Amino acid sequence: MAFAQTVPNGGFENWSIDYYYDEPNFGITSNLQCFYNLQMGNVQRTTDAYAGTYAAKLTTMQAANDTIPGIILVGTPNGSAINGGIPINVRPDSLRVYAKFNIQPNDTASIIVGFRKTGFIDPIGFAQLTFTGNQG
Repeated sequence: MAFAQTVPNGGFENWSIDYYYDEPNFGITSNLQCFYNLQMGNVQRTTDAYAGTYAAKLTTMQAANDTIPGIILVGTPNGSAINGGIPINVRPDSLRVYAKFNIQPNDTASIIVGFRKTGFIDPIGFAQLTFTGNQG
């Protein structure tokens, strides 16, 4: 039996103002790229939360001839790998996600979770959940 572990800022309760947009206190977002193109972030703090006070709202934005997806990444990209993340000391058996979405026709959104052993780059497993359509 696996016991739940706490994800840092898992309820998106803690945010800081970075440059001219709010940034969650854990993880990396697409806000900086979006700000350079549109002078606003595309990962925003919202009070439309399932529990607690805040949640994260991710929006895909169009900038000139580019599309900037809303991204929260827990870890640091390093070439073809991701360093860091959230260390856990049990074997996970589930992941609970609460999501509202309004995905445009012919588009998708995803949550991707990867697992690797400490000190190793290669993943030992991953899961992906893809969203389409609308869910209130």
